[in-house]
Amino acid sequence: MRVKTLERQFQYEEALLTFEAEAITDRRELRKNPSKVLKRRLANIKQKVEPQPVDKIVTGIYRGLIVGNKLCRVESVSKAYDGEILFRELSFEIHRGDRIVVVGPNGCGKTTLLRVITGNEIPDSGRIVLEKAVECSYYNQVFNELDLEDTVTHAVNIIGMAYHAPRKRVNRFLSLLQFSEMDLKQRIGTLSGGQKARVALAKCLLSGAKVIVLDEPTNHLDLTSTQVMERALIHFPGAIVVVSHDRFFIDKVATRLLVFEGMGRLNEIDGNWTIWQTSSEQMNGGVSISP
Repeated sequence: MRVKTLERQFQYEEALLTFEAEAITDRRELRKNPSKVLKRRLANIKQKVEPQPVDKIVTGIYRGLIVGNKLCRVESVSKAYDGEILFRELSFEIHRGDRIVVVGPNGCGKTTLLRVITGNEIPDSGRIVLEKAVECSYYNQVFNELDLEDTVTHAVNIIGMAYHAPRKRVNRFLSLLQFSEMDLKQRIGTLSGGQKARVALAKCLLSGAKVIVLDEPTNHLDLTSTQVMERALIHFPGAIVVVSHDRFFIDKVATRLLVFEGMGRLNEIDGNWTIWQTSSEQMNGGVSISP
């Protein structure tokens, strides 16, 4: 059994390394010719390619989640603290398939924006409108509310999609996040900070919510867990809103950026970090912009 477990884990890690190598190549090519890389990605999507084992597990978990096109509207939302405007008259929509990454310097209001979107903070003006039957799952809130007396397997299997999915399929998903059969029986209070983060992540990804909101999710994760999360977010049928400083993570996940520019202004960019930086360098004579 031990040998079989190791062989299966090697197969997963080999697939993840393949994805990582492809992402590195894409990033290099994207800086040279963004339009060519985007066309190639579209061509790859149209081709019928046999999915890797990791993707098969992830897509199997999400098979039953039906998501409409329009999910959420942010309407003229403003927020200030102590007279400092964080964002003003901010409006945008969240649709199925959106991978929105919020970027900007520390203290500019990124986390506050996530808290407003998830209803954990009230805006000074404007409103957040969730479409019918649409719920948000906020990773940081899930992490803070973990029941330390519960076991890993029970905490994950009682929620959302996991509750209705075959236990074997859920356990395969948890094995991707490096939980062994022994780990699944552990009480959450005995786990390390990184393991608790992986439990919270699994609960978010399997919650059945159609919008997942994450604030710096890579901070407590090791490389393998981060790679599995990236694959899950890419295949998630709903929408993702995430704050991150991890440029490589942004490149692999983002379809749109919300960029804090100061004085309450945000700029909406189509594409990922490298597309934004490449276009900014071209406009500014080769000068790169810091996050």
